[in-house]
Parts: sequence; C-alpha cells; structure tokens
Amino acid sequence: MEHIQICKQRWFQTWKHLDARGSPSAIWQRIAEQYSEPHRHYHTLGHIHQCLNQLETVWNKVPNPYILSWSLWFHDYVYDIGSDWNEQRSAIESMRVATAAKLSGEFATTTCLLIVATKRHQVVEIPHIPRTYMEIFLDIDLSILGKPWKQYLEYCKNIREEYKNHFSWEIFSAGRADILENFLKREALFHYPPFRDLYERRARENLAREINILRTMNQEDAYAS
Repeated sequence: MEHIQICKQRWFQTWKHLDARGSPSAIWQRIAEQYSEPHRHYHTLGHIHQCLNQLETVWNKVPNPYILSWSLWFHDYVYDIGSDWNEQRSAIESMRVATAAKLSGEFATTTCLLIVATKRHQVVEIPHIPRTYMEIFLDIDLSILGKPWKQYLEYCKNIREEYKNHFSWEIFSAGRADILENFLKREALFHYPPFRDLYERRARENLAREINILRTMNQEDAYAS
C-alpha cells in the first residue's frame, strides 16, 4: 500500500535527521510488524500516516518537530485490547530504541512522557520544552474526532472491529458511550488553539451523534450510515 511506503520513507528521514545510530531498517521492520497485528483495524500504519500528515500542517510551530514525529511512531506501538499498560509499554519501547540509537537522554525522556500522556489525553507539563509540544501531540492523536462524519464513522467501525472478539455489543456500547460522554464534559477537547478552531465543534457533534447510536441502536444497525 502507498501509505506504508510513505511511512517507511518518513521513518528513514526521521532517523537520518536525528543522526540516530544503528539500523533504521531493523527498527522499521519491528514497527511495521507491530502496527500490522491482525487484531488492529484502526491503530495501524494508516493511523500513523494520518497523524504524520496532521503534523505536517504544524511542522514549523515547534523548534524540534522530530520530537513529535518520533513520539507518534511509538505511541501505539503496543496495543493489547483490554490492557491498562499499553501506553507505558509503548513508552518503554520508545525509550529503549532511543537509548540504543544514542539519542539524548532528554529526547528519550520527553518522547516517553508524551506517549504516556495519551492514556488520559490531558496536558501535563514536561520540563525543558514548551507546553505546545504536548498540546499538538495530543490533538493530533484525537484529530479523527473532528473529521467529517463519513471519515469519523469509518473510525468507529474500525474501533468496534478491534473490540468485537473481546466484548459483546452491550458491554462495548455502554462502556464507549460512557467514555465519550466524559470527553464531552471537558471544557475543550482540543488544546492547541488552531486545532481547537478547526476541530472542536465538529468533534462534539460527532461524539454526540455516536453516543446516540451507542445508546439506542443494536449492533446490526449501529454505524450503518
């Protein structure tokens, strides 16, 4: 697929720019294998491709955007359905690869903290870097929420596919509706002002629409249109 080749090229560009030591090919192979696991339907290289494209739109808004691109590569590296430790384990792998590649301790720690923050999707302060990094990173990961309904609906279907063999529709729909309702209670879904302007209104509309589907429809009718 074209997006996989594009992702591969971007990975090699990131490695070269950071002057990382070791083989980018070996790490790429592991990344590609992780994001191609059969239980993944949304959290794939397609998601990484979309995130990297979103990053391109704000590339010059931070001094070192490669901190963000590296973090995006690893933020869903581990994705085990039902686990509470995916983000931490993904961060550990990022730290391990960064350390082996002789990247700075500050870089390795910063990217690790960004990845862990995707567990709650709430901005936390990281020493030595502007808050903007965290805002942009978290917003990119959730940018799908503010996409047009057709694109958002495809995301919903893929999330359901990931959970289908683990949770019945009744359990899944109730749990996901609760999660989305908690998101809607937030003062803002997006932290970085340009992304908030771009996505906030539509994201709230999409979430409300999906919650109605989850609360009122059976599995056969849900996500049909």
